Amino acid sequence: MAGAVAPLMLTLLTVPTYLRLVGEVRFGVLALVWLLLSYFAMFDMGLGRGTVRAMSRLRVASREERSSLFWTAMAINTVFGAVGGLILWAAARVLFASWLRVPAELHSELFFALPWLAAAVPVATNLSVMVGALEGMERFLALNALQVFGSAVFQLFPLAVARWHRPELGWLIGSAVLARIVSSIPMFLACRKFVPLSSPRELNARQGRELFSFGGWITISGLLTPVMATMDRLLIGAISGAAAVTYYTIPCNFATKFSMLPASLSRTLFPRFSAQEVEQQGELGARALLALGAVLTCAVPAVIPLVHPFFHWWIGQTIAARSSHLGEVLLVGIWANGWSWISVAQLQARGRPDLVAKFHAVEVVPFLFALWMGLKWGGAEGAAVVWALRTFMDACLVLYASGMLQRVAASFMSGLSMLTFTAVTVRFATDSLPLRVVISFGVLCLGACWTAVFARHAFPSIRRSPFFAAAAR
Repeated sequence: MAGAVAPLMLTLLTVPTYLRLVGEVRFGVLALVWLLLSYFAMFDMGLGRGTVRAMSRLRVASREERSSLFWTAMAINTVFGAVGGLILWAAARVLFASWLRVPAELHSELFFALPWLAAAVPVATNLSVMVGALEGMERFLALNALQVFGSAVFQLFPLAVARWHRPELGWLIGSAVLARIVSSIPMFLACRKFVPLSSPRELNARQGRELFSFGGWITISGLLTPVMATMDRLLIGAISGAAAVTYYTIPCNFATKFSMLPASLSRTLFPRFSAQEVEQQGELGARALLALGAVLTCAVPAVIPLVHPFFHWWIGQTIAARSSHLGEVLLVGIWANGWSWISVAQLQARGRPDLVAKFHAVEVVPFLFALWMGLKWGGAEGAAVVWALRTFMDACLVLYASGMLQRVAASFMSGLSMLTFTAVTVRFATDSLPLRVVISFGVLCLGACWTAVFARHAFPSIRRSPFFAAAAR
């Protein structure tokens, strides 16, 4: 969690400055660039996640076996990253000039940055292996400290370039990629210490096959997940232009920060799940889901009424008026999505990443059609509603496949009902700050009662308290 909170604080501090220095249109183009790069991270081919699983099973093995696994994964991902970079270089001109409707006056700035964009892909694929190795060894303190450093450099270096040199896209993107390269050096040194690494020798074909057999399905998910996670912004850019992407990206980035807890918990549990039997996974997973649901159901509904006042203070009334309602809807989807993280980690740890990939394959076409219809009929808010509905369906599927749905169905549906009611109520409320504070406090109390009724078994140390007992009765 600490490794996720620090980048959040940096984002809160830097977004207004970015908007002031580069403008809404350039900021929207930058958002599209990072979305495109996140999609090309699929050339990781699932080896990052596969490295976590394999490394966790080799924790008691010899240093040579762990080192061989690391170098094998790095070699494979270097090749795939280079291929992905070349494809991005070739495709970016068409994508940005035609489909994403980047303004013509920004084409020269953007095309100047294409070599940097191509170089960013192999850097990202190699970083995924390093992160996977440290996660597999459960070195979370070192990993998160390094990721905080990398996030700070990634956000602050381009901001310094915009402030003291020039706010052109080529310089901004190039400095961001250079910052990512610099931050990968201490990550490698940490792997060298904690894996630990010996000198690279012959690649291990057996380990390579095992990584591929696991990573193949992860790759399919890696192809489809970014489509469903980012296509809303890409379609908004194609239909409404880059400026509209800014109004959607800001609340989207704000809402996704609430995935920090489920993401952190999932990362921590995955190496443990990988070393456990299915029955042990079920017990640990059920407690984790109930505890996670308790925190999300207390926090997210209480935040929804405060989105508009916060946006007004943070980014100004003009953008807040167009973005705050989107943030309220997207928070409902983030809450539902939070329940799926643990179950996805369970399925992948059991060697069943194919189920997750198959669910995504079934979802993608109906989702894209519904997203297009939502944009046509309801604009950006329609897209946000469709995205939230998709996260609910996805959570139900993975909970069912992991065997968790029956254990948490009552808590999941009751929490969703409370959250949806809050979002609808706030949608028609006034912008009065005192009224919204009162609503926020009321749903926070409801969330605490929800925890007492549905999730008290996840907290053995406090479930015997008088408050929990009274609320449960």
